[in-house]
Amino acid sequence: MFKEKVMVEVIFAIAFLCFLVFSDASPASMIGVNYGRLGNNLPSPYESIELLKTMKAGRVKLYDANPEILRLLSGTNLHVSIMVPNEQISAVAANQSAANRWVRDNVLSYYPNTMIRYILVGNEVLSNKDDQSLWSDIPRNNLLLPLLRFLNWTKSYFFIDVYPYFSWSQNPSLISLDFALLKETQTYTDPVSGYVYTNLLDQMLDSVVFAMEKLGFYSIRLAIAETGWPNGGDYDEIGANTYNAATYNRNLIRRITSQPPIGTPARPGSAIPTFIFSLYDENQKGVLGTERHWGLLHPNGRPIYDIDLTGQIPEAEFSKLPQPNNNGPFHGKLWCVVTKDFVNEIDLGQALEFACRRNGTCDEIAPGKSCYQPVSIVSHANYAFSSYWAKFRKDGETCHFNELAVQSTIDPSKHPKLFLHK
Repeated sequence: MFKEKVMVEVIFAIAFLCFLVFSDASPASMIGVNYGRLGNNLPSPYESIELLKTMKAGRVKLYDANPEILRLLSGTNLHVSIMVPNEQISAVAANQSAANRWVRDNVLSYYPNTMIRYILVGNEVLSNKDDQSLWSDIPRNNLLLPLLRFLNWTKSYFFIDVYPYFSWSQNPSLISLDFALLKETQTYTDPVSGYVYTNLLDQMLDSVVFAMEKLGFYSIRLAIAETGWPNGGDYDEIGANTYNAATYNRNLIRRITSQPPIGTPARPGSAIPTFIFSLYDENQKGVLGTERHWGLLHPNGRPIYDIDLTGQIPEAEFSKLPQPNNNGPFHGKLWCVVTKDFVNEIDLGQALEFACRRNGTCDEIAPGKSCYQPVSIVSHANYAFSSYWAKFRKDGETCHFNELAVQSTIDPSKHPKLFLHK
């Protein structure tokens, strides 16, 4: 009961924040970019904001309320979304004074010179498997109902993450790739509603609309907090390539910036503010290759592919995209090997020790065994990582080892000289 009360207080403690939200007349302003900073090689905040301005982004979404970035955004035309980070939600919900202090420090100190338009409370707080401490024992409807009541009362947007890539990549034999990429080359008629769909994104958005209506909420507007397509990934991550990423995001932008607004079959004509994930490829994000390859830009600030956030440039004016070679399942053999840019042998040694803790994983690199030679920490780690991953991949283990490992199509035991990094 206490945790449910905390969630309700979170919602109502920031109720007046909705008054910062203004309507956006320009369709181009519907498109924004998520500015994530989980990388050790990214441009400075100043350079990043200059890049966003050059790209003609209409909006930018932060994953906190970083003072330096908010100051740098002062005087720009960018509409800004900030966030109460997950770890601060309990403190903000504790009492009205804490909520007021958060608003004073993170909103009023910068507004209106910095055009703060939306305040989001938390990131993936309902689906985050790593931290559900606030409401792990509360039924989801007990969280969503007060949230939906608040959004309905304040006429605010319901921000959601929508990723057709994940739905398609997990069911590529059941969902057409063109349907997921918004190519609109085929249609699907929903057997219950009778609505005709030309793409997977609309289906996913309308599923939220139908769920809200089932709970009695018929007019809450939707906004897309995150969407996009990975431009690369591990060998076994199907469809993660530059061609698909560019195709999806270009089609998305044209659809969202269309005038008059297209909306969805369940809500024709509705405008949907949308944030593309993400500004950069972020090399410290997640354990899967795709998690580090959602960027519109390389860390050096150069575009990964041509993109026009205004939706005005014709497709014919973009550079030709490389044809994809991984839109089907990967059928070759893979090994898990030490990355060439690992920092020090102490970290590598700890990862090697971790991989060898399970029985049988490292038997063959023991003294006198078949893979003991050559005696080096890299060659032993190559064996241990590959052995561990082969044994436990089916249980969800990844080839990551705290950023020390990558997938390889080359057998390190047959080509040891290629892997002698140190």
